[in-house]
Amino acid sequence: MDMPTAESLLKEAKTILGQLGINFFLRHGTCLGAVRDQAFIPWDDDLDIGSVIGLHGLTEKKVYEAADAFKENGYSMKVIDSELHLSVDLKKFGIQMDWTC
Repeated sequence: MDMPTAESLLKEAKTILGQLGINFFLRHGTCLGAVRDQAFIPWDDDLDIGSVIGLHGLTEKKVYEAADAFKENGYSMKVIDSELHLSVDLKKFGIQMDWTC
C-alpha cells in the first residue's frame, strides 16, 4: 500500500464523511498502526474505518448517502447489507478502504 496515497485517502474520507455529519473511528490494523506506531503498518494492505448506526444520528439511509458521495469522488463502491452490519467496500488508486457500520 502506498503510504502517502493511503494518508490522502483517509483525509479525503474524513472530509466526505464530515460534510455529511458522520463520525467515524479507525479499526483493525489502521487503528493499531495509529496508536502503536503513529503511522500505517508497512505490511497492512487496506484502510479500516467504522461508524455506529444509531450513534450521533447515523442512520442506514445516511450510510447509503455517504456511499454515493464516495462514488461521486471517484471511488469504486459496493454496499454490503447483512443482518449483522452494513459495510461499504471502497477502492481508489488501488487502495481498499473498508467502512463497517
